[in-house]
Amino acid sequence: MEARSERWEGVLVFFVSGRLDAFGAQKLDEWAREALNDDDRDLVIDLAGSSYLSSGGLRIFNSLKRETKRWNGRFALAAVGDYPKKVLEMAGFTKVLDMYPTVEEAVSDIVRRSKNPTLFNEIFYKKIEENGVKLTIEPGWMTTPPVLRVTGDLEKVLHATITESEIRAKKILRDHLLSRAWGTRR
Repeated sequence: MEARSERWEGVLVFFVSGRLDAFGAQKLDEWAREALNDDDRDLVIDLAGSSYLSSGGLRIFNSLKRETKRWNGRFALAAVGDYPKKVLEMAGFTKVLDMYPTVEEAVSDIVRRSKNPTLFNEIFYKKIEENGVKLTIEPGWMTTPPVLRVTGDLEKVLHATITESEIRAKKILRDHLLSRAWGTRR
């Protein structure tokens, strides 16, 4: 089993060739986790060069799907051959995994969706980008605490200068957010 990776429009793409049996799936998992950077959110696996898929591959796909979902990203398969597609169908994975005929279509759809975020993301996810450093504020949900994600040039992040007077907290009323979401005034 062999794989190579490339970045297409910010999306990590793995081109797999060979059998995705237990050994191949384990190797793919290791390679994918090594290639993923802190600011990667989206992953596409091109299966055009793989004609065999086992339950080991299904486990890795499930694991990578969970990881990208945790990062608010997307996981997709492209160019799935006949036999791997039958395995995915029998296991019920065609209902939970995004599949595209080509890598180009997968990347295009992921990029399109990230440029047109849902109303929820527009309201609740605040992104600040300046001088090569990106701050993303992700709200908590029920038992999950909020997260401040800082990505970018490590030197700029570590040696940032911010004074106490530049730190502010602002409370936002829930009704105000809801009225903005629904375009009404309360």
